[in-house]
Amino acid sequence: MTKDLQQKLINTWDWLNSYCLSRRDDPTLACGNHAVCIIQIDDYSDRKRAWGPDNTKAYLKEMENIMSAYALEDTLIARYNDSTFVVVLHYLENYDEIKEICSEIIDTINDAGIGGDNPLTVSIGAAECHHEHEVSYECAMTEALKALAFAQSGSDEIVVAPKSAS
Repeated sequence: MTKDLQQKLINTWDWLNSYCLSRRDDPTLACGNHAVCIIQIDDYSDRKRAWGPDNTKAYLKEMENIMSAYALEDTLIARYNDSTFVVVLHYLENYDEIKEICSEIIDTINDAGIGGDNPLTVSIGAAECHHEHEVSYECAMTEALKALAFAQSGSDEIVVAPKSAS
């Protein structure tokens, strides 16, 4: 993820919408059969204090590398704020496949041992883009944010929003 990309991501909804609309004529890259996945580092403020600035920077870079492995293009991963990553996952067929990819992300993070003695843990909210490609990603972002709130408040670290009629 480049610094220029981070600076452009003032509003992630605008970014997703712009991407979606820019790819409107390319059915393989436009909306549909994709998911928005929001990964939130748990207890980030406490962890950041424990890690210190240099380690925090290194750990976030490791997270960026992990997230980029799951995005179709580098331009489809963003840091929404210090502790939140947004990834657009492509070519997903159903709820179970989204949940499986989210589980892989968590396993990869756990296997990487990011955070040393104060290991990084995450909560994930995800939602399928199940609308026509002329419509923006905002619906999926909204549902993924709701799912993330459920993940953070419940016992499941991954919540995938159920497919809704739109």
